[in-house]
Amino acid sequence: MKRAFLIAALLALVAGSSAPAKPFHLVLGIIDQGGARLVYLDAETLGVTDGPSVALGKWGGSWAISQDRSQFVYADQSRLRFFDAFRFTPEADVRLSGGGPVVWLDALTVAIVRRTGANAVEVVKVDWLSRVHSRKRLAGVVLAARTLPNTLVVLLGRENKIAPVRLLVVEPQRTRVVQLGGVWGGTVVQRRDPPVVAMRRPALALDEAKATAYVADPAGTVVELPLSTLAATSRTPRGGFAKFVYGSERQALLLGDGLLAITGSERSQSGMRPAGLELVDTRAWSSRLVEPRASAAWSSTDWLLVTGTSWDAKTEKGTAMGLVVLDPTGQTRFRLFEGLGVWVNALVGSRAYVGVQGEREAVVVDLVTGQVTGHRTRPLPLPLLGRSSSD
Repeated sequence: MKRAFLIAALLALVAGSSAPAKPFHLVLGIIDQGGARLVYLDAETLGVTDGPSVALGKWGGSWAISQDRSQFVYADQSRLRFFDAFRFTPEADVRLSGGGPVVWLDALTVAIVRRTGANAVEVVKVDWLSRVHSRKRLAGVVLAARTLPNTLVVLLGRENKIAPVRLLVVEPQRTRVVQLGGVWGGTVVQRRDPPVVAMRRPALALDEAKATAYVADPAGTVVELPLSTLAATSRTPRGGFAKFVYGSERQALLLGDGLLAITGSERSQSGMRPAGLELVDTRAWSSRLVEPRASAAWSSTDWLLVTGTSWDAKTEKGTAMGLVVLDPTGQTRFRLFEGLGVWVNALVGSRAYVGVQGEREAVVVDLVTGQVTGHRTRPLPLPLLGRSSSD
């Protein structure tokens, strides 16, 4: 019945209102209308359709969609709300203070890792009937989170301390934690005027086909952990993987075929500089530098988008590399906006919606042709393309 209702709703949307002249498809999205609201978006324009919508809660919460795409859950700082993703009807409202990453563990149950204090989280498993199945309290704060079907993987650090991180794995029947002795993370706030924050943030990526987690430390080590055993193996790829340790932040993306894209930045009192983009082959454990100016990346099945900025505190001047678009093997397809700061707001199909330094509106880039095809008024809706906000 739900699927029949969805098909009827989509046909009504196309036939009933100002339908576009060319075919399009719809994606779920969230817009900010004095709070978060669930809507359907035209994937070609990110425009809001005339279909159903429903208020979710406060803007900025985390979300997850069930594997069959029929159920939706939204968590803000005060509650966990369940919805029918086809009809947009509320199904349950669970009071839980402190938001955090969420995942569907099975057809009816979700898990949330919510913050409960300055250095504490709680893993809560709850269903759409508002029944709490289990609670597990842990010390730490969430540094990064990723999901697999029925699994939430979280990298835990410490508040106001740089210390060895732990990997938390939440599954339907068990919750496990393992410490990674060779990987350090966290933040330390020095009470000065102005305050000084020292940060070290490793990267987390998951290989769904191999059911394996990879944690990339800024010092150059990649830890490989099969989720079946959580037996950690430290790897040092052959190549130029960055070796800086102070004020470090890393981001890791799995590109398929055993390739990891790792980038990030190095921050110190003298300024900020990119760590560069490296492709790490987890089959041969080798790495190669692809773009030395990169500090951030976004990926989909066919595209790898890279940007980067640097800042010299002494001269108070910054530099930027614009936007570089590569294929998943690291081959450059085209470059745009050289010398300008760029941020990717959304990557939908073959279109990228990017913020460009000096532009008031988001710029739409066709990733097939490498051409700017238009502009989009901000604020942009948030398209919901993966399993959860952690992906």
